Amino acid sequence: MKKICFAMLLVAGITCLGEVSAAEPMELRVYPITNEFFERMSFDEDAEIWMRKEGLETAYREDGSYDVETACKSALGLLGVDWPEGSSILHMKTTGTINVRNTPDNLAKFEKILDEFALKSFNVEIDTRFVETGRAALEAVGYFDTNRVDAAVLQERLMERQDAKLLESVRVVTRPGEEVVGKHVKEIIYPTDFDVQLKHNIASSTNTAALLSATVEPQSFTMREVGSIVQVTPTVTDVADLIDLELNVQLTSEPEWKDYGAKAKWEGAATYDLPMELPFFPIRASVDTQVSVRPGRTLVFGGVTDSRRANEDKFVLVFVTARLVDCADGEYGPTSRRLSDPEVRRKFESDGMESWTFFYQLSFDCCMMRAYPDPDAKPKTKEEKAAEVAEDERGIKEWFTEAAGVEWPEGSSLHKLRSLNRLWIKNTPENLAKVAKLWTNIHNDGYCRNIEFDIRYMSADRKTLSEVGYFGRGRVNAAVLRDRLMAQDGAKLLESPRLVTRPGEETVCKGVMEYIYPTDYYVNHAVSSQTDGSNTVYGVDSAGAAAEPQSFTMREVGTIVQITPSLVDDGNLIDIELYTYLVGEPEWKDYGAKAKWKGAATYDLAMEQPFFPVRASTDTKVSMRPGATYVFGGGADRRKGDEDKFVFIFVTPRLIDP
Repeated sequence: MKKICFAMLLVAGITCLGEVSAAEPMELRVYPITNEFFERMSFDEDAEIWMRKEGLETAYREDGSYDVETACKSALGLLGVDWPEGSSILHMKTTGTINVRNTPDNLAKFEKILDEFALKSFNVEIDTRFVETGRAALEAVGYFDTNRVDAAVLQERLMERQDAKLLESVRVVTRPGEEVVGKHVKEIIYPTDFDVQLKHNIASSTNTAALLSATVEPQSFTMREVGSIVQVTPTVTDVADLIDLELNVQLTSEPEWKDYGAKAKWEGAATYDLPMELPFFPIRASVDTQVSVRPGRTLVFGGVTDSRRANEDKFVLVFVTARLVDCADGEYGPTSRRLSDPEVRRKFESDGMESWTFFYQLSFDCCMMRAYPDPDAKPKTKEEKAAEVAEDERGIKEWFTEAAGVEWPEGSSLHKLRSLNRLWIKNTPENLAKVAKLWTNIHNDGYCRNIEFDIRYMSADRKTLSEVGYFGRGRVNAAVLRDRLMAQDGAKLLESPRLVTRPGEETVCKGVMEYIYPTDYYVNHAVSSQTDGSNTVYGVDSAGAAAEPQSFTMREVGTIVQITPSLVDDGNLIDIELYTYLVGEPEWKDYGAKAKWKGAATYDLAMEQPFFPVRASTDTKVSMRPGATYVFGGGADRRKGDEDKFVFIFVTPRLIDP
């Protein structure tokens, strides 16, 4: 039959229509291919041994050479591409292309696989929005609802409200695996030390000293960035199904200033101002965490009150959305793809078994309580690798047995195809159906999830606590107690931070004011004396004194929540390392003194120190069921004026789909 060739350019490559058969029409298509493709399609020697054992075609010839085309056909066959008689694949090294001859249906499967593995064509875009609003607005948009409202919906509802303010909207773009930092800041330069210089004069007639001047020299300057900073390192899974984020974002406002200096006056002299100003930096929102998010999805963090004194009744939330962006045209890439169903099914007529291939990625290891591999571990020997692979696959089998009752009769097997992101399982149809059902739950129902924490600090007086049943004989459920307090006028919501992290990763959320204060003072005396020719002292007097603050330190005042959760009991229980505290603004005490010398005015030697009221603090390790609520605290508020109030911390963890 005469061959007809059409130079037809397709998205996937160049198509040539080959010899047509009425039973099995085929096409020849040419695709540009990178070396990475062949790395993904190749198998190591252990995998080749496994393939021969299972009766699959291998890439090693009898003479020991390696056939690249056969390796590609074998790998693609495991991914669902059939190779009927007359089909072929040929690597053209000189042109960097691969020629594939197959049926249109199989070519469509092949092109889908190319799209799946072509991740380097995407950048990652991170959209971060800082939004400030009050409690009434949060209640109106469903932030406190028992049935969790999706973060993207919360963001849209708040953006439409007049009583919600968009503070910052920072967008950054980077390649997968590369850190990106976006800043919109002012650089504040300030001293960290002071030196006081006192100058005096001696009156020879009276042998007394008089102060002429006092000067403060600021020293040891440093710089602090004030504004919004977004620092992200994204990692994309091999099928662009999930984006892992190392996220550190912060919003800091311009500082308030405190003068640690003093005023002093001497007889016959003007008043001396000794200014020694230092900044207090209000961090309005800060989040440091590691999460997994599907492309296009939004997560919400923050919810602490604004650390600026004029905005104490406002809450600041941080919304983060991760997207894939095509490098070629800047268009948004695909959102999450659900690859839960078994992709390839093969029957073995001899023993009644079938082999099913499932999509698998590294993050699924957390679902099976399996540790991530250590990237810094030293290289293993061939024997150690083989033993590790065998142990890993044996552990996966045991997990399927415990989680879904899967049995492993003689002749059954399991193999993790790491380069292809697939799990190959041979078993009876009944056992494979159990695997498929569990795999669907994992992938579609979000079994492998982030953990979200809803933290609420609340204060109430004794009368209100009695009304909600806190002191009753029967214990009131913590969630019921929280909801009752939220509805009481005599109770106040102090803070409502929300945190999200992956299992096993620490997350920190802050809304604080950084108070800088001295831990030491040095009293600088201006003392003078006169002597005669024999160095005999015949006059001593003090011309003045000043207190120099020294050895400055910093204390964060506001809200800090630090959590490290771990999933146990197949995700039915969360072990939590919890550290949280709420500190109020300090009261100040002056440890200085008033001193008076003969013939001089009174000296004020100010030496101020802060008293920090820790309103509530918890440092504990607990185990909680997802969705349960625990209550901590109940001590009296140590903030001046609120001593008749009791402060509580409510903690609720949830599992959420990335």
